[in-house]
Amino acid sequence: MFEAAPDLAIASETVVARCPGEGSRRPCVRLSVSDTGPGVSPELRGRIFERYFTAGKRGRRTGLGLSIVQAIVPAHAGWMELESEPGAGACFSAFFPR
Repeated sequence: MFEAAPDLAIASETVVARCPGEGSRRPCVRLSVSDTGPGVSPELRGRIFERYFTAGKRGRRTGLGLSIVQAIVPAHAGWMELESEPGAGACFSAFFPR
């Protein structure tokens, strides 16, 4: 049986964002990847960036992608944000101060 993949969108834009831990607002480049999939449940949000954690089918995914992103983005003075509602897709955004 064929399973349709969720629609995927990638976007970049310059925004003024509040830096976590600082409270100040500054110009940033936001790189967003969003989909129309099942979303991320509140139970998974605390684990979604853990190395080898996957909500996918066993043996099909490694669970390394988001943990690698979570390591690379802060190495460039950035941070990650997740917006998601169960059943309404997810949007992962990486913010890079300019």
